[in-house]
This record gives sequence, structure tokens and C-alpha cells, in this order.
Amino acid sequence: MEALRVELEHEAANINLTSIKPAVINTPFYNHARTKIGVKPTGIPPYYAPGLVTKAILQAAEYPTRDYIVGDVGRLLDLTQRLSPSLLDFALEQIGFRGQHTDDPKTPQEPDNLFAPMMGYEQVNGDFNQLTVPSLSDWLVRNFTAAMGVLSGR
Repeated sequence: MEALRVELEHEAANINLTSIKPAVINTPFYNHARTKIGVKPTGIPPYYAPGLVTKAILQAAEYPTRDYIVGDVGRLLDLTQRLSPSLLDFALEQIGFRGQHTDDPKTPQEPDNLFAPMMGYEQVNGDFNQLTVPSLSDWLVRNFTAAMGVLSGR
């Protein structure tokens, strides 16, 4: 992405690139993924609604930026990575492996979408609606001017 960005700048192309970096999003990704771990994979909660990614894409189209992290936890992980990569590595080592497994069996022979779409799985939301939370930081990014007005008492 960085190389493409430099090439576009060199060519004076009027194209902006934004890397959208979502935290754990409640999509059917985990239902469709090929796995060899014997159980259905999952993300580490909290989950964010797929619509947050849509809003991030629209925000980046209207207000170009280099990177857009979706979800409060994603922003927290990014900040922690910048301040103390070893602390983040330790925390993820403690929760990361176990946190990405469910107890629901899934064999390697079950259908997946590695080489072709899975018919009958056209839904947007995944199985984790009960773990989906709003993102205050995403709202603040999209509504910065209004938020500053509220904070300043105007």
C-alpha cells in the first residue's frame, strides 16, 4: 500500500488511499473460514457492527486519511503498540490463542469459502450479536466538530 501511495503521488494522480483497519467485526467470516483447529474460530470480543466499517469507508472517502482504525479496541491496541510493543505482545499471548476458539466443533472437511463463495451465507451479520458494542471513538471521529462544540459548552 505504501509503494502504491508513493507511485500515485509521483504520478500526481488525484487518488487517495486509506487503509481501513477494523477491530473484531461481527460478520460471518468465522462461519466461512477454513479451519484446522477442530472448533469454530472466533474473534476476541468485543465485536463491532459491520456498519461501522461502511461508515469508516465513507468517512475516508469524504475526508482522506492514511489509516482509519475501526472500533475502540482497535484504537487502544494501536496506541498500546506504539507505546509498548512488548506489553501488547504479552497481553495478546495471554488471551489471544484461547480467545480465538469457540467450543463449537468444526472439522476441516466442513464447507468453507476459501476457493468459492458459500451458497446460502449472504448475510452481513455474524453469530455474535450479543457481543456487539457501539464505538464511541468512531462516533467522535465522524462527528468531531459537533463533539468539540459539546465539550466546549457551545
